[in-house]
Amino acid sequence: MIPYMQRWERPDQFRRGPALFLDRDGVLGAPLAPHQYVWRWEEWEWAGTWMEGAVDAMVAGLLAWPGPVIVVTNQAGLMMAGGNWYDHYHDLNDHLHEVTKGAIDEVVTCPHEAAAGCECRKPAPGMLRYAAAELGADLRQAWLVGDNVGDLQAAEAVGARAVFVGLEEPRVNTLNVWWEADLPAALQLIRKICRQLEINSVDISV
Repeated sequence: MIPYMQRWERPDQFRRGPALFLDRDGVLGAPLAPHQYVWRWEEWEWAGTWMEGAVDAMVAGLLAWPGPVIVVTNQAGLMMAGGNWYDHYHDLNDHLHEVTKGAIDEVVTCPHEAAAGCECRKPAPGMLRYAAAELGADLRQAWLVGDNVGDLQAAEAVGARAVFVGLEEPRVNTLNVWWEADLPAALQLIRKICRQLEINSVDISV
């Protein structure tokens, strides 16, 4: 079993900086309840929309990222949606790419149930490995921004650094994990950390 991958080309393909992996629900989009799924654009809600300028700040930060930006998301609900899920989900991803002004290079989706035992559903790192192999990215230099422990475990499994986003600090015993409130703040933090560690100079202007 392999993940579903949707990718867009762009003129500067691909930027040479470190890869940035993003969980979808809770990072780009509003958090969802367990077993709640969004696979149509008309159902989509951006994270942090209660804050003025939140989406603009998110887009600006992603556009400034010097490497490829890849969304990695568990979406077992797609298999429950029936045979017409593909067109709706493809359309949703196209809208995400468009609204972010092309900042998102790829959306990698695991459509499998946890019981399926696939290698791509987080906390397994399969989606990160598939994307890295396709884009030629070094996972040891990559960053992941997620909102649950499974995201952090996937990053740890491949040696990537991670930033947890949420209102409460994560209760994990995982190295190379930081905490921020939302994606724009996480991107600012990554910039600061990169400067402190003098690795992969990341120029994020927002």
